[in-house]
Amino acid sequence: MTAPLGFIGCGEITAAMVRGLAGQGHRILISPRNAAVAATLAAEVPGVTIAPNEQVVADSDVVFLCLLARVADEVLPGLPFRADQSVISVMVDAPLAKLRGLCAPATDIAITIPLPPIARGGCPLPVYPACPALDQLFGKRNLVLPQPSEAALNAHLGASALCSPI
Repeated sequence: MTAPLGFIGCGEITAAMVRGLAGQGHRILISPRNAAVAATLAAEVPGVTIAPNEQVVADSDVVFLCLLARVADEVLPGLPFRADQSVISVMVDAPLAKLRGLCAPATDIAITIPLPPIARGGCPLPVYPACPALDQLFGKRNLVLPQPSEAALNAHLGASALCSPI
């Protein structure tokens, strides 16, 4: 069993990421934010457990933030983040400076925006800053693309959004 993983927020991208991790021996805690999606994942993917946000953060070595940025301000303050955790945000419009404040004392914080194909692999994952945890978890089946700055990440994500309908 690998290090415990946690997901705060439980929507389409969380579901795709959890399915992409299925069968690899992970213990995965997911928040009940979307109860229907959480229940489906817990029934479908071995090793997935639904837990309150506090437990997801307290019991995970890597925490994925999968919320709307406006909801993060309500949900994240007061959660027991640790200095030894990796935090990976998949939230649109949540800059690194804001995340550092919301997730303190954690300092290993990165931003990426996966697309639904991450469930089966072959999803490009631009990330800033470089994130060993993301690479370890998803790099075998997906192209991880470290970006030199947050501005470069945002430009990459903007170009990806324009191309996604194609």
